[in-house]
Amino acid sequence: MDFTFSVPKPASVVWTVANTGAHALIGQTPRAAVAEVVASMESGVAASCTGATTGNGTAAQVDAARLIATAYDQYDSRADDPHHYARVVVSNKVQTVLDRK
Repeated sequence: MDFTFSVPKPASVVWTVANTGAHALIGQTPRAAVAEVVASMESGVAASCTGATTGNGTAAQVDAARLIATAYDQYDSRADDPHHYARVVVSNKVQTVLDRK
């Protein structure tokens, strides 16, 4: 899965001309959103299937303990204009609550 977390366009424009302190402040916005959403996905959305553990041969759904994800900060659009956002790639593999594997 691939997600993007964008700051508003005016903040992207300010970021391009801002000093280091403002860069850090504006940069916190997508990072905070990423942390909150990934934590929410881990606790309430992420699941996996495990082998045929039921009597009728169907796979059982189990909760995921952890997602595997990475985030990249990006600073411009394809049109090369200011666009500050975080791109998050989430693996389709998870650690399950059963065995943490």
